Amino acid sequence: MKKRKKISSGALSAIIIISFAAAVVISLCVANLFVPVRYLYAYINFSVNRPAAGETRVRFIDVGEGDCTLFEFPDGKTLLVDGGNGDFSHELTLLKTLNSSGIDKIDFLVCASTGANRCGGLAEIIKYKQVGSVFLPCPATELSNDSYRALCKAAEEKDLPVYNCAEGEGYINAEVGYLFTFLNPSFMTVPQTETQEPTLSDGSFDGSTESYEEPCAAVWVEYLNEGFLLLGGADKKLQSGIAERLKIDGGSYVFASNPLRITDCKTVLVPFSGVESALDEELFLLISPERAIISISEARSLPSDETLYGLTQTVYRTDYHGTVTVITDGYGCKVFKEKA
Repeated sequence: MKKRKKISSGALSAIIIISFAAAVVISLCVANLFVPVRYLYAYINFSVNRPAAGETRVRFIDVGEGDCTLFEFPDGKTLLVDGGNGDFSHELTLLKTLNSSGIDKIDFLVCASTGANRCGGLAEIIKYKQVGSVFLPCPATELSNDSYRALCKAAEEKDLPVYNCAEGEGYINAEVGYLFTFLNPSFMTVPQTETQEPTLSDGSFDGSTESYEEPCAAVWVEYLNEGFLLLGGADKKLQSGIAERLKIDGGSYVFASNPLRITDCKTVLVPFSGVESALDEELFLLISPERAIISISEARSLPSDETLYGLTQTVYRTDYHGTVTVITDGYGCKVFKEKA
């Protein structure tokens, strides 16, 4: 009887490595049936990083000059607000971030502004991820730019439910203690009945193509005692409107019978990457947030000195710090920077 040769430890290790590599190649080939080859890098993940139980994780993703904010709530639902400028490298970053978090579904996808620097990557997310509901700025129009038209087309092809980024819209999980909605969002209010037409809340809106150029919404998110105000595409007129509302009896914003604690805002996303005259000083004095996030490309000479001088909060910038992550248990938070 012939003796069997023992496999050396080195040969065994080589076999394991080759088998593992073969499994990766096969999985990538299968993935390629569903995603383009150019996105395969975003699907190579060897670990999944999820927030701890009872925590909400908020990531201000580094997408260069543009905004992209991802919320992961304690009940497992996800909210994605804007998607960057549609540049391939930024779309890859967004998909990589989702995959490394084990996120296959975006429950709420919000296009808070039709500006190309904010809605650019959202069509790709609809194509390659499951999406629950889509929220678009009102008046919902496709006159803005190619990126916004691509987003509308992708939502239509998937037959997704689409809502306006209008006051009164959003979602609340009262049991867990979080919600999101829209503040003084645009030119229209939500009809109260099926036969009622949307009404103009801004008398200066004339329905012209110019007025449709970049409709936007301010997004408010709160988890217990932590509030986030996203002003990525909100001009000073919109910000001023929010400030006026807040001065009336301490604020008159209510969502699903819940008074919104906007003056308890802890984190704010600075509008328009901090360009000159981007901030409404009165609004920032009223909300007095603890930290300000500026999403900006290294190639731009932004934020402006005027904006930086006007911010007394701790400032985080994606051009310096990369993706900025805020993790909160609802009573405090920790901030992590991708770059030192």
